[in-house]
Amino acid sequence: MRGARILVTGAAGFIGRHLCARLLADGASVHALVRPTTDVAPLAPLQGIAVDRADLSDRAAMEALAARLEPDIVFHLASGDHRRPADGLSDARNAIAEGPALFVDLLAALAAAPRPPATLVRGASLAEYGPIATPYREDQREEPADSHAAGAMAATRFGAMLAPRLPFATVSARLALIYGPGQSTRFLVPSLIRRLMAGHPVHVARPTDRRDLMHVDDAVEGLIAVARTPASPIVNLCTGQGPTMRAVAEGIAAELEAPTGLLSFGPADPPGGTPVLIGAPDVAARGCGWRAGIPLAEGLARTIAAERQAAGAEALAC
Repeated sequence: MRGARILVTGAAGFIGRHLCARLLADGASVHALVRPTTDVAPLAPLQGIAVDRADLSDRAAMEALAARLEPDIVFHLASGDHRRPADGLSDARNAIAEGPALFVDLLAALAAAPRPPATLVRGASLAEYGPIATPYREDQREEPADSHAAGAMAATRFGAMLAPRLPFATVSARLALIYGPGQSTRFLVPSLIRRLMAGHPVHVARPTDRRDLMHVDDAVEGLIAVARTPASPIVNLCTGQGPTMRAVAEGIAAELEAPTGLLSFGPADPPGGTPVLIGAPDVAARGCGWRAGIPLAEGLARTIAAERQAAGAEALAC
């Protein structure tokens, strides 16, 4: 990536920050695109990054930005928030606006640029597949279980359908559940780590659910591999493994040497939800030369070490 001009949407998010840091370390020229209201403080430690503010739905602004920056590669990591089912189907309407509609607007703006990029890689999700047979493969018919997943799936399929009409390669990289340093406690792994570090009890409601968990450094390597070799319009970036949530919680507790009795678990095989979410990484391995390389135990240990370091720095600051 040395010398490449890179545009990253959603750059202030968890994966976006890690990706930008890696690209800068590689010697790329990185432009972070964030919404006008986004807090860019998380990007402050990244030396050399350029920050642009624009609304992805503003076609004129996006066309002007693409013409000015002339990016070689675009990583589209901006995404809408998960929403509970709401009256009037507003959750579905929002998912459409934040998923396929916004993505098509971005594709159109980049395609209209005097110098379009060579590749666009969109951060998608294994959750788009829903409760179907696993391991998920790219040629399966999806059955998304909620509006957010359905909107994301529609964006993936629009990208694949429009690929022949675009002057650049476009890939939707369906990511496993990503974890690592600096992630919000809205997600399971950081929530477990921080609560157990503080000595607080933790209840895992669905202990037998199995999830394909991947460290953020592997996700970053995968996104870059796909950008270098866009082998297919849809590529799973995942480990192919699916530990139970009970095993994950117990592994974190063991690494932290947390007191016994802090963990409690709900019933086995609860109804509803998506009990198993595991992807097949074969297309990424064959087409892009990428496989996840960080075992779960090592990734959790790295994340815990980073959280301990951050907690120590916070305590010193106080």
